[in-house]
Amino acid sequence: MNRAIRKYWQVQNMYVTIVTDDSEAQPLADVLKTNAPSPMSYANVVKAGLPQEVVAEDAQVATYKLNVTDVKVVDTKDTFR
Repeated sequence: MNRAIRKYWQVQNMYVTIVTDDSEAQPLADVLKTNAPSPMSYANVVKAGLPQEVVAEDAQVATYKLNVTDVKVVDTKDTFR
């Protein structure tokens, strides 16, 4: 899977839709626009059982640069217009 992602994944013309709570929409948009790190979050019980390889991969993913050029926050009633 990782090899296929590295070979074929490109973000030059990617469109992504994220559905979230109103209170999280603008902060998420700001983080995406600034390429800020986005560390993984786990419940303590889950985190305690994670293999070190997963923790290391999570650290890499958290700082992966998407270079987002445009973010629009759209009200749910206008989503499919």
